[in-house]
Amino acid sequence: MGGLAHYLEKEGLATTQISLIRKHTETIKPPRALWVSFELSRPFGKPNDADFQSRVLSAALDLLNKKEGPILTDYAKEADDIGLEGPWACPVNLNPAEHDLNETGKLINAFKSEMNQLRNWYDIAVEKRNRTTVGVSGVEVDNLADFLISFLRGKLTENPNPDYSPADTLNLATDDLKAFYTEAVTAQLGPTGTADELADWFYGQTAAGRLLYAIRDKGLQSSDEYFQIVAGHKTQPGKAGLNSHQGTKTQTIFIIRSLLNPKYGPGPDFCVLYISAIYIYYALNFSRTQIEYPTC
Repeated sequence: MGGLAHYLEKEGLATTQISLIRKHTETIKPPRALWVSFELSRPFGKPNDADFQSRVLSAALDLLNKKEGPILTDYAKEADDIGLEGPWACPVNLNPAEHDLNETGKLINAFKSEMNQLRNWYDIAVEKRNRTTVGVSGVEVDNLADFLISFLRGKLTENPNPDYSPADTLNLATDDLKAFYTEAVTAQLGPTGTADELADWFYGQTAAGRLLYAIRDKGLQSSDEYFQIVAGHKTQPGKAGLNSHQGTKTQTIFIIRSLLNPKYGPGPDFCVLYISAIYIYYALNFSRTQIEYPTC
């Protein structure tokens, strides 16, 4: 966004932004930026605190009164001051079934059962919030499980997006699945954990997370190099969850190989892979502490 701001300013449009990673902003030097110490994915601070978020937004907009830059201002409120207190709520018990989830058939059954358990909570979330982020893939919620399972079985169902390759639709369907689980599990009132805790819960304690790992393993054996990239990078964060750098290093290898492959560049795919490579480079240089999974 900082780079884009320079182009917009040249066209006479004043810009401001919120920065979550100060080092990036110091390097790019956008015309105006407000640095906040909140966690990634929460640029306005604590969820559901409209007053606090409005103050953050106002502070960012106030920078538009500055005529010359680059300007990088720190927001005074520390992240620790707005942290969630107490264990986060989990509305349904998704403990793994007694059978071995490594067996494909049993994993599929556990995944379908899990989605059925969460469906009511997802519907409650949509009704309460009057919105959802599920649906970018074009796969209907009721068909999402079968669509993802078809990749594991190697018998793909009809692609609802004819303008996209099956691998690209898989990427979007993976986002839909994570959004479905996140929206459902946060439907209950009360603390719902940080973004990292929710992600670690999804990949570490749900059958859905295990299914994506299985799709990853299946994809890495594919002769389609682009499908290898999507399966190895887009569907999951790493072999042992978000806190594993081994999985991230594997993803980086695939992305670098793709950057060197003229098939993917230059163009939109090349740009996406290039940005992903930069993101993973920084991710590898930030240590992440192990956290305890929530008890549901």
